[in-house]
Amino acid sequence: LSARSSCHNDKEGEQKHNGGGCGCNHSIPKGGESMGQSIDMLQENEEQTLEEKKQLLEQERLERSTKIKEELQNMSCVELIKTVLQAQEDRVVTYRQFEEGLQQSLTTGNMSLYPIACAKATASFSVLSDTINAVIEQLTAAHNNKKLLSKIMVKLQKEEKEKLNLTAALHLEKIREQGTLVEGDERTASLLSEAITTLTIKITRCVQNINEFIEELRCEAMEEQE
Repeated sequence: LSARSSCHNDKEGEQKHNGGGCGCNHSIPKGGESMGQSIDMLQENEEQTLEEKKQLLEQERLERSTKIKEELQNMSCVELIKTVLQAQEDRVVTYRQFEEGLQQSLTTGNMSLYPIACAKATASFSVLSDTINAVIEQLTAAHNNKKLLSKIMVKLQKEEKEKLNLTAALHLEKIREQGTLVEGDERTASLLSEAITTLTIKITRCVQNINEFIEELRCEAMEEQE
């Protein structure tokens, strides 16, 4: 799994819900309510192995992706933009849940919980990424004059990938830091603390870039509606 930090998700999510400087207010397009949503594992069978859970999530992801592509075909340009904005809001929720999974593992000391949180986050992020990639494909196929929109979305995806990689690295360092603190290795813990600070700064920059792309998409949506 790759990653990005949840410590900045609240800020990112807040900007999306507020509608940004353009004053855009996006609602979920018809047919989009089931798109780009997190895959729910709350009803998981405790007797299932982690591998079985991963396989189940992957199957659900493929089924969801197929449905997403079908629903996008009849959407207007504005509806496609709104679908991306909704997927971004869902990403914020997924990051928050991913962070909660890490904190639960660190607080209880039960690190066997973390792989499950990773599997759930991976599946959810995959669906959300697939949603936006499908939108880009649809824009290219049906709205060939909207190349700027596609470029913004491609940049958004690239930045999200980097953020996710950084978040995974951040989680790993936090786990290692807790282990060294338990063992009383203050020198290593100090080095890990510095690494965590560096990763957090990089994630903050990613979030800033992501928010700029989201703002551009909101403005594009407003222009399309005028």
